[in-house]
Amino acid sequence: MLATCKTSFDQPKGKKVRLSLHQYSWRRGYEAPGQQQANDPHQGDLLPDQKEATSWLPLHDVGPGKGPNIWPPDLADSEFRESVMKYFSHMKQVGLKVMEVLAVSLGYSPDVLDTPRRALPYKRQFGAGQHTDYGGLTILLLQPGKDGLEVWHAATHQWIELPALEDKFVINLGDLIQR
Repeated sequence: MLATCKTSFDQPKGKKVRLSLHQYSWRRGYEAPGQQQANDPHQGDLLPDQKEATSWLPLHDVGPGKGPNIWPPDLADSEFRESVMKYFSHMKQVGLKVMEVLAVSLGYSPDVLDTPRRALPYKRQFGAGQHTDYGGLTILLLQPGKDGLEVWHAATHQWIELPALEDKFVINLGDLIQR
């Protein structure tokens, strides 16, 4: 999956911006660096996030506010799409199982959350401003040499740096669960 996503993100900028998710009401497609600002924009001269992302959803997700996935034309072959969708399907099952176990342990219904998955390549630079993840669950596959991820430890009010270990997932509970 990492190689598949790298192929997508290595496309020329001009090709990627033509796939902008901002032109579709269903918000699938490419999001260029500078399109989001994770930290409070009212705090002064803060830089916008420098991450880029591509958002895809399972093909069976249709209905109001939903539409087709926006694939890079050069990569729209079935092997690329199948690789992405197979990985996202597996990660969805992992996420749903973690959320189900967590929800039941807290006394809630097991069918808590089903949201889009995104692939984001973080370059060795400022990627996203300090923020906590607003959703319920984030699952990250880190890569050696791509350090920089920090998680907020509410009890000590400190950011804790996580080492990027090969072939290891980080499961982070977001604000939805924390509160």
